[in-house]
Amino acid sequence: MQKICKINVSKEVKISLFLLLIPFVISSLMVWPNQENFEMKGDIASVKELGVKGSVHFTYVKYGQTESLADKWMIAFSNPDAEFTPVYDNNEAQSEEGNQIGPTKKEVISNAVSSAEDKVIHNSKGLIERVSEIQNLASSYEGNSFGLMLGIGLIEEKKNKDYSRNHTYTIAGTGTLEEDYRIGSVGSIRLKLLTAEENGADIFFVPKDREKYGEYSNETEAFRVVEEQELSLKVVPVSRLQDAIYYLEYKL
Repeated sequence: MQKICKINVSKEVKISLFLLLIPFVISSLMVWPNQENFEMKGDIASVKELGVKGSVHFTYVKYGQTESLADKWMIAFSNPDAEFTPVYDNNEAQSEEGNQIGPTKKEVISNAVSSAEDKVIHNSKGLIERVSEIQNLASSYEGNSFGLMLGIGLIEEKKNKDYSRNHTYTIAGTGTLEEDYRIGSVGSIRLKLLTAEENGADIFFVPKDREKYGEYSNETEAFRVVEEQELSLKVVPVSRLQDAIYYLEYKL
């Protein structure tokens, strides 16, 4: 017969072991693999950044992908408004450009240049060169959502206008620009509005798409964010480029 020895561990030892275990658990969690796409508030940029002599701004957000829980916690801590979504395909980089619908960046630029000159882009060597110039300057901005504001800026340049009324108003917005100068829907409306608000925007143009998309439209989301976040900027939905120009010339 064998005698069973019972080892008594004191309460103090148990507490010490538990305290030693905490850093190990935290360290393990910090390096735990966690791949998620994230987007967070970015900035507003003047169309002058695209080589255009205009006063308006386009709004962009920042994108990326986490590799661990530590990445996510650090981003969430420094950017409370950051939004995270699961990565379904680890081989596919996620960004506004990657998820965009509608015209490409180059097409949006071509449409904007054509709208200001009122000419078909492929019939003019000068217009093609202008598109190439803007495209090069826009290489650091992802996506196609600056089309509306680029179009407004080019019209300011063409007509020698200053829709900001000598910097009285900070005008920003988002939306693609289709070939027929309709304004197309985009992503990240909430973050773009928060970004514009933080940068002192007075007017923010959004696609007028409630009739087409209802509750999921940019238009509906924009007004919901303004109400929920008590933003001071004014949201102006527009269907076409000319609607935005009319507002700036006669209603602002």
